[in-house]
Amino acid sequence: LTLTLTLAPTLTLTVADSQAKPVRTGAMAQLTAGAVNDMNNNNTAITPTLQLIDVKKIQPAMRPMPCYRLVISDGAQLMQAMLATSLNTMMDSGQLQQFSIVRLDEFICNTVQDRRIATVLNLTAIQACDEQIGNPVRIDEGAPGPTQPPSAAAAARRISRPLSGC
Repeated sequence: LTLTLTLAPTLTLTVADSQAKPVRTGAMAQLTAGAVNDMNNNNTAITPTLQLIDVKKIQPAMRPMPCYRLVISDGAQLMQAMLATSLNTMMDSGQLQQFSIVRLDEFICNTVQDRRIATVLNLTAIQACDEQIGNPVRIDEGAPGPTQPPSAAAAARRISRPLSGC
């Protein structure tokens, strides 16, 4: 169940349940409200639309191939992720970059040093964007483990913006 109320051309209020689905306003794709919370709670059945807030290339000492650490966001919350090395070419070619909008087609979540980290196994690049959407906060701030599903009041406070600036 998703309720969307358009308050202005660039401001959409979205209330969503824990069965996160992309929300659309006109032809403009939206980030999937509540997706980071669902991922943090190990819901790998979703295919969320998220933004890459940060991208960092890492060259581990014991591995010949570099990997990419990501910070992914649903516009309200963010979490760390690792990109499968089979997808490195998407980064190296510039198809993915900071602020890109992506759909996670396949991922897993693990706990590493008391933090939930998603490993992105397959994704689709939706579009490039030149700015961060929303003011997301880390999902693990103040909560060492998976969080509880949001209350209706908490979900009502989530605000998503259309990707018109992307």
